[in-house]
Amino acid sequence: MFRPLLVSALAACLLGVSAPADASTASLKADLRNRLHSALAQSTATSISASFDVDGLGTVYAPGAMNSLPPASTEKLFTTFAALQRLGASTRFFTQLTSVATQRGPYLEGDLNLVGTGDAYFTAGQLDALAAAVRSKGIRKITGALVVDDGRYDAARRAPGWKAAYVPDDSGPLDAVALDRNTWGRGSAYLTDPGLPVLGRLADLLRKHGVSVGRTVRRDAAPVGATVLASHPSASLADVVRRIDKDSDNFAAELLLKELGTVVRHSGSSAGGAAAVRDVLAPLGVTVGTIADGSGLSARDRQTAAGEMSLLKAAEASGVYASLRRALPIACQDGTLEKRMCGTAAARKAIGKTGTLNDNHSLVGWTTTADGHTVRYAILLSGTTSLAKARAAIDACVVLLSAAHVG
Repeated sequence: MFRPLLVSALAACLLGVSAPADASTASLKADLRNRLHSALAQSTATSISASFDVDGLGTVYAPGAMNSLPPASTEKLFTTFAALQRLGASTRFFTQLTSVATQRGPYLEGDLNLVGTGDAYFTAGQLDALAAAVRSKGIRKITGALVVDDGRYDAARRAPGWKAAYVPDDSGPLDAVALDRNTWGRGSAYLTDPGLPVLGRLADLLRKHGVSVGRTVRRDAAPVGATVLASHPSASLADVVRRIDKDSDNFAAELLLKELGTVVRHSGSSAGGAAAVRDVLAPLGVTVGTIADGSGLSARDRQTAAGEMSLLKAAEASGVYASLRRALPIACQDGTLEKRMCGTAAARKAIGKTGTLNDNHSLVGWTTTADGHTVRYAILLSGTTSLAKARAAIDACVVLLSAAHVG
């Protein structure tokens, strides 16, 4: 149990932190450490893993920094940083209609394949545009079947360690062919296999555009060397990561983890993706804990504040630092921090990835002191009895450091 001090977190923040001109670094660090301790003491957490690092001071406070706790959605930092680093910020994912069939006049004499490569944000409107593109080629009838190729990833619709209700409550069923984040169906058949129902939607759209199709649908790998009849590129990976981290999108994070598994480990699974994250980040000096999924929903995920801090420092030294920073929510401005830390020294200055899952609450990111020194913070709380108090304690720490004067 983390035992509270008598000084309240609110009082600590209101007083601010300022170092007299002749104060030693040790004295300033001690003052900051006491105030951070006081703030965290109000969190109601039974377990804490935290680390605070300030340029010019070094590690100011690191209570339980090696404690391995559920990271909640700060797990997405590991997924998105690894993806940016390995795949590249300009990478795009393509959803395509392909065929090896011969077109004779208005007839496509064979099958039409719908091929997905993990575009989590592919929409019904974009599927409609693909159907219209087929019609624009003069095709009026497809004599073969509609075939879905979603074999880039495995057939697991949820990640290890997920509660049954997480699909569809917190994520659509996972599939390399995604439509509207796979949230448009709720039946058990759809949740078990979302790929085939998308073909039904495609058939309807083709008919709407004047292209007749048969009733046969199936799953199969698209033939190698097939002609691309229509293609839709996703947004750049940098933009995809921005949506994932700003909005804490579980579904998109899971597809990105499977993509990492496909590219790095030739295994489009959650386990393959977890191994890939370790392969990519460990050589950069990141201490990677237990990864079961890409979003932080899994009960098996474990990270430490020290590990999260090592990620922040590795990101700063990487070529994708700017892209990762732009992806994070900004206090009192947007994303999952839009309504937090408003009217404080941290407003519109602190950025970080939030995490909330059951009685676990976390925030990991950057801010600057009042005199411009970079601050890195990683706060993981577990066993909390009050969400409001946990968030207030976390925010109090970030505000305190944002108001500090290092000199």
